[in-house]
Amino acid sequence: MQDEEGKTDELPQGVTIPSDLQFSARMFADEDYAKEAMYKLHSVLSVISQSIDLANLDGVTVAFDYDEALADLDRGYETTYTLTATKGVAIGVAMAPTVIRNGVIKTHLVLNANYALSILEEPGEETEYFWQPLHLVAHECAHVEVTAAFDRSFPGFLLQKTHSNILDNMRWQVILATWDEYAASPALSDMTPQRVTSKPWSRCWAIPGANAMS
Repeated sequence: MQDEEGKTDELPQGVTIPSDLQFSARMFADEDYAKEAMYKLHSVLSVISQSIDLANLDGVTVAFDYDEALADLDRGYETTYTLTATKGVAIGVAMAPTVIRNGVIKTHLVLNANYALSILEEPGEETEYFWQPLHLVAHECAHVEVTAAFDRSFPGFLLQKTHSNILDNMRWQVILATWDEYAASPALSDMTPQRVTSKPWSRCWAIPGANAMS
């Protein structure tokens, strides 16, 4: 199966993800598994969004062809830059690229399905493979809140500011990347295994709107 896309229904109070959030499942071999994975991922994001503001989340792409999914992402503006996963000392498995939708700065999550889907283990049956992907997804979610906060403070800068010379352009690439990672870290202080297990994971599959595929 190449792609399955869908969106969420009306969400309960306290959940900050958009009610029309779009999901895309790429290169899943089985359509039913893709739908089940998106249902459960939406439920996990719903719980995370009670601690991290995901109102500016544009959409979520879960891909077994992760490199191609990054390259194919519509950023909402003309650019010759192609998103690529980190290779070498570390291997990139998730990214939260900034995009423009109808003139509004948003963030789109792109997740490597080979790694990220470990968070879909059944509640109460989590193994060691659950916690690291959960932290990874939560970390990417934190970038959604951080990017929105930066855009509110410095409107018209992200993806829109033109620098006068290559030195300023390189400097701001480093500044933004450093700030983004630094600012995202405090948002995860609530995501320890002890705190997470006290959250309603056992009930999250039944959250209204969890049927994220149509």
